[in-house]
Amino acid sequence: MKQNALHTNIDSKIGGTKLLSNQMGYIFQNEHLENGFDSGKYIEIG
Repeated sequence: MKQNALHTNIDSKIGGTKLLSNQMGYIFQNEHLENGFDSGKYIEIG
């Protein structure tokens, strides 16, 4: 039985707050293929 991905990526806004999540998840469960993980998306803080 296949389970839903535990890690979910988010790109949305609530009020004036930006929500962003680009989680890789568990590679051995192929979550990175199912949840839309994009290795080219990241945030630099500095």
